[in-house]
Amino acid sequence: MDLTVANHYVVNGIVTGTIDTAGITGNPVLSLRFGDDELRDARLSDAVAGLRVIASLAGVPDLFERHLTLFVPVVNTASETVPFVGLAMVTTTRTSIGGPRLVDGPLQRYEIHPVGGIASVMES
Repeated sequence: MDLTVANHYVVNGIVTGTIDTAGITGNPVLSLRFGDDELRDARLSDAVAGLRVIASLAGVPDLFERHLTLFVPVVNTASETVPFVGLAMVTTTRTSIGGPRLVDGPLQRYEIHPVGGIASVMES
């Protein structure tokens, strides 16, 4: 069986959109949304857990910052689309104008959300 690593991922869940691991220029192309918000600064990298996307979410200055980490598995396929399950983690970090030493208690809070989708090989 001749398997190829998928280069096109369609994600559904709390995060929706597409991940193309190599666009026409050879660089990744990410078109993702978190709810109604487009993830404009999303960055793709390889990780031990698969493909990792990191993006900033809306926060409130001097109160909290939010970031999204999305994990999807690397998928090998002969030619058909393959379903996958991944996860999205929203990290909320409490902040203070005076620095983290002025924040009482845990600084980070984590929300874990399952995501799913399909992976395929797209010809360039």
